[in-house]
Amino acid sequence: MHSCANASIPLNPGIELRPDVIVTDISMPGLSGIEAFERLKAAGSEAKVIVLTLHTDAELAAKLIRLGVSGFVMKLLAAGELVGAIEQVLLGHSYVSPSLAMDGAAEKRGSRD
Repeated sequence: MHSCANASIPLNPGIELRPDVIVTDISMPGLSGIEAFERLKAAGSEAKVIVLTLHTDAELAAKLIRLGVSGFVMKLLAAGELVGAIEQVLLGHSYVSPSLAMDGAAEKRGSRD
């Protein structure tokens, strides 16, 4: 396990250590979590990336999943969800906090009505 204070630091360990999973914040000093994710992927990292965030925007979660992020976990729920999210992404599945996924589904239904 390796931890970093800002998003510019995990690039080297994220490549050199070849982790299976990287848990990152989307809003970190220096480089955003999205930019760090894009750089890791461009460098050839095969790590599954889970975004841990205070953001509760279902559209943001969908955007990140489309970009290739494996999971999106809200910090307020992280204690109960993070282990399950890691297990799911290691199995090759995407993971979005269930309450956020339900909000996003409700928004999509509302936009079709």
